[in-house]
Amino acid sequence: MSWNSKCKYNFFRTVKFRITSLFILLFSTVFFLLFLISYRLLKNSITQSVDERLAHSLSRLEERCLVADDKAYHSVEGKVPEKLLLRAENCITGLKIKQVKTEVINKSNYYVFLGTTDKMIYAIMIGVDGVLYRINGTFLAPKIKFMENEFENEASFYGTDRIYFLMIKPGGGIATSSDLETWGDIKNAPFPYEVTGKTLTFNFSTPYQTFPVRILNIRLPDGYILQAGYKLNEEKKFLNRIISIFTIAFLIVLLISILLSWLISSKAMHGVRRISEIACDIGENDLSTRIHIGDEGAEICELGNSFNEMLSRIELLVTEMKEVSDNIAHDLRTPLTRIRGILETTIRENSSLEDYRTMCGDIMEETDRLLAIINTMLEITQTDSGIITIKKEPFDINDTLKKAFALFFPLAAKKNINFKLKPTETPLIFHGDISRFQRIIANLLDNAIKYTDFNGEIALAVDKKERSIIITISDNGCGISEKDQLSVFERFFRCDTSRSLPGNGLGLSLAAALVKAHGGSISLKSELREGTTVTLIFPSDNKNRQYYQKIILR
Repeated sequence: MSWNSKCKYNFFRTVKFRITSLFILLFSTVFFLLFLISYRLLKNSITQSVDERLAHSLSRLEERCLVADDKAYHSVEGKVPEKLLLRAENCITGLKIKQVKTEVINKSNYYVFLGTTDKMIYAIMIGVDGVLYRINGTFLAPKIKFMENEFENEASFYGTDRIYFLMIKPGGGIATSSDLETWGDIKNAPFPYEVTGKTLTFNFSTPYQTFPVRILNIRLPDGYILQAGYKLNEEKKFLNRIISIFTIAFLIVLLISILLSWLISSKAMHGVRRISEIACDIGENDLSTRIHIGDEGAEICELGNSFNEMLSRIELLVTEMKEVSDNIAHDLRTPLTRIRGILETTIRENSSLEDYRTMCGDIMEETDRLLAIINTMLEITQTDSGIITIKKEPFDINDTLKKAFALFFPLAAKKNINFKLKPTETPLIFHGDISRFQRIIANLLDNAIKYTDFNGEIALAVDKKERSIIITISDNGCGISEKDQLSVFERFFRCDTSRSLPGNGLGLSLAAALVKAHGGSISLKSELREGTTVTLIFPSDNKNRQYYQKIILR
């Protein structure tokens, strides 16, 4: 499978499609919920308006039914003092004041209260001083002819095709009504037995009409029932128009939302798509290609920078692999050639048993050298990749350096080198792998002694500054040129001044890998024919910090 074929994708599984679908779903849901809420509020508002209209009309008709043609009575509210109203209601048990009028007799003012009980209607006269003067009571009975005129007057105000009024007898049947010509079989509707007292009942429709009707029933004190009905045809048409308008608007806005969602998702994913295409091209072409950082957003820029950093590391690793392969081929070819030469020489000549023994010894020596190179390379690789777990055990750096000093002092003495150790006065506790720490110091001291001439000087010193432990190894040996200092920590690299001496160029690489695995840093300062100083810096509070991670040497 080619790299480009791997970069192909299924459209319906793309993030762009999913973002667009999510936007559309979210918008549609919100739009639909808003419509439902608005529609419900509008419908309730229309219904409430109709109910208030019916209730107001029936309340006026109820009052007119009670007082008949007496035009002088008015509503009680705001027309009479509260104490006089209470005085009138307390005159008769169960009396409910409906209306009031004023009269003047012998230049004195009086209030005449009109009230009802279940079967009677009373007129109560009370003076302005609260004195009761007269109570007149009569049986309550609606005046049919009078109410018929009232129904016609009330219905004509709204339109007889929009509203109707009925007066239903206590035993059932219609006593009188407004014009019912356009109301179908409304006369055959069942008697509303559920109406008791002053209970109001509203119904959306009845089975006797093919159109929706809002109905209100009020029971009078004498058992008669006043009923009003309001046809909701216009309101229903209005609501249907609202639904039609919403449907058209929803389709238009849905189309616009699809386009906008697609544009937004395309804009959002443009940077990702661009990086993906570049990644596909890089997979087949050149690792040196880098992604241009645009203005698509902080997240895309971060992704691009991370991708470029990853490419840099991959390119570095590939380059190092090539260099390492070349160096391995060069460094392994010499001992293998030497082994082959020893074998050929021994086999061709008339060699004795002693010659074969010598050959085996030489081959073992070269084999040990090869194994040392391979094992060192393997340890460097495992340390860089984090495969090797660095132990975190406390040990005294001063004590470790003293042991290293004692170990290498005889080697320095053979070359008459002035070898000095400068420890700190107090112990320096460090948490790390003591065996690998000893190997770091050993490699550096071995190099210092190897490249320092007779009668030279080497100083091993340690110090603590703030939160760092600093170890320096200085010598006045042959030194390293400025050009070679840039590559001295690379694998198999050997300076011109060191090619005549034994070694494979892996000591400093291993030391650098182990230092970084302990969370420290290593640096080198040198002048040709003046000497070299290697500085190691370790954190002194590394016990609970995450230093041991994968490290790629640069």
